[in-house]
Amino acid sequence: MATILTTEENSRIAQAAGGFGPGDYWVGLNLNNEGYYGWVTNQPVPFEAWTPGEPDAGGWLSSVSIETASGQWADRVGTETLPFIMETGEGPSMVTWESVTWRVADSPVVLDGDFIIHEPDTLTVEPGVEIVLGYGSAIHVQGTLIARGTVADSVQIYSDYGDPQVGHAYDGLWVSGRLELENTRLSGTRALVRVEETGNADISNCLFTNFARGISTSSMTTTSPVVQVSKGTFNSFNTQGRGIALLLSGGTCTIDSCVVAESDTTGVYVSQNSNTMISGSLITDNEIGVQADSY
Repeated sequence: MATILTTEENSRIAQAAGGFGPGDYWVGLNLNNEGYYGWVTNQPVPFEAWTPGEPDAGGWLSSVSIETASGQWADRVGTETLPFIMETGEGPSMVTWESVTWRVADSPVVLDGDFIIHEPDTLTVEPGVEIVLGYGSAIHVQGTLIARGTVADSVQIYSDYGDPQVGHAYDGLWVSGRLELENTRLSGTRALVRVEETGNADISNCLFTNFARGISTSSMTTTSPVVQVSKGTFNSFNTQGRGIALLLSGGTCTIDSCVVAESDTTGVYVSQNSNTMISGSLITDNEIGVQADSY
């Protein structure tokens, strides 16, 4: 859970949480056995931002929330259901506690830390929304992510640093649940989409550009994950000999009517653990078009 030690941290966390929706979020401050409020990390409490009249709940189950608009704190009964803020080495992590929708009015949604879509929650992204990933920030899809743009108004997911060569190893989309992308533009992270063994992805009419890895799978079986990519375009992934558009290391993968071009290494890599079908696709202007082998 997030700890807040300065005014600056309080403002940053309130603003980051507000990007996911206004309201109250748990932080890592609780009433301890001595009757004092303390951080879960056992750090001191040099800074406080109580709402006037707070704390007032009392009792041994008191925990503290932050309100996004004001940045002020309130104590509550710890059994209340609220979304909560986790903290990593790169920044605070947000975890859904219910299904949410990111609308154009919320755009751009700037992530300074991980966003975790908790199972069984669904994050729905409306056409026209821009999602900006800070350094080391990722969206972890344990539940469902649905981002469906239109031809005229695509969804955009991109990094704020723009260069995949200096990107973080753990940025992008990490999918262990369900991913549905349509008319979405993705760019600028080291790895744009990773689909893990328990994941499923249905990706259509999407543009992948400026990356080291476009879509990658990771599994020891040929049956899962299940990935379907249709009418996708992968280009401009020149990364000094390290770029691969589709790195398929396990699972069942269907690539249909896609364009894979301009790689300085490999367009499509298929390992022996991957049951892959490629049809109707143009794979051109790559150092290696399709490479199929085993590790």
